Amino acid sequence: MRRAALVLALVAVVVPPLGPGAAYGAVLPATARPAPTVGPTDASAGPAADAGSPALPPRDPAPAGAHHRRLPLPWTGPVFAVGDSVMLGALRCLPAYRIEADARGNRQAWQGAALLAARRSHLPHVVVVHLGTNGGIDRTWIDTIMRTLGHGRRVVWVTLQLRNDYARYSYEDSSNAAIRAVVRRYPNARMADWNAVSEPHRSQWLWADGIHLRPEGCRAYARLVAHVARAATV
Repeated sequence: MRRAALVLALVAVVVPPLGPGAAYGAVLPATARPAPTVGPTDASAGPAADAGSPALPPRDPAPAGAHHRRLPLPWTGPVFAVGDSVMLGALRCLPAYRIEADARGNRQAWQGAALLAARRSHLPHVVVVHLGTNGGIDRTWIDTIMRTLGHGRRVVWVTLQLRNDYARYSYEDSSNAAIRAVVRRYPNARMADWNAVSEPHRSQWLWADGIHLRPEGCRAYARLVAHVARAATV
């Protein structure tokens, strides 16, 4: 009896009683096991696994792009623009957006097409076209220019804003219809709708002829062209 009492005393000294939340590698009876506690700084970790339970495999990382789609970046390279006397009035505003322009008064559509064909091998990825003020522009010349520039370039077409004199400028509506149609027919075509944007501001942006640019119109025109030319696309 004395030896048994001595053994029990030694056990009581070596193994202290298990209190709530104690670990020590011991397994409490199921009826006495306390609920695991989670500290305020590790709430995302979840309850600790029971001792002896198989370890859970780590979660696979989310595949790239699963939750975040990489957005396209805007075009930051050079831009070339060809135009007539309307664009001529924007020559001092376009360089602020790093747009090089070749504009000339009375330039007709066929002359602009010839210029682009001559410079084709030196043209950048983005080209702006504003032709048709003098005599209009139709699908034939639009298709010629699109073939010249090829599918690899972004081509920005600027709609016409002519004086609201449809007897004199009978070609305005048909030209703008052809320009709007090119965007539907060519995936690399874009439209800068100068006609729609400038209409509410004619007296502030355009001279008395209703066509050419005042200083305010110069700035507005350049902003519009640059916005479309440099916009990010999918």
